[in-house]
Amino acid sequence: MEAFAESYHYQLHGLGIDTVIVQPGRYATDAPTNALRPSDPGRAAGYGEIGARLDESAVAFAASFSDPDCGDPQDLVDALVKIVAMPPGTRPLRLPMGGPPGVLESINHEMGRVQRSLLEQMQLDGLLKR
Repeated sequence: MEAFAESYHYQLHGLGIDTVIVQPGRYATDAPTNALRPSDPGRAAGYGEIGARLDESAVAFAASFSDPDCGDPQDLVDALVKIVAMPPGTRPLRLPMGGPPGVLESINHEMGRVQRSLLEQMQLDGLLKR
């Protein structure tokens, strides 16, 4: 999905169409409770230690949504309303929200640098937003 959105970003911004990739972190919601579960939970046992570690990670991830440090989902809604209200051409490509401070921003910065360099090497830097 992110690759599609980024591709659209480069192809459509010249037409005044913005693409924004929202990168939400954890928010105090029922998302893990409402997530689909495997129809055959016993199948994970066939994956041995890796299956057990993935299962432990999934349990920890689901529990993290009730962490007191989780953001208020209304903050995400408010940020989306602001993005929609921004003038075309001023919206960011990525909107990191609710994650550990600085982590996604530093990854996004580095990825942007690499992508910019690649587009320049391919002589497609005309697709870059000015």
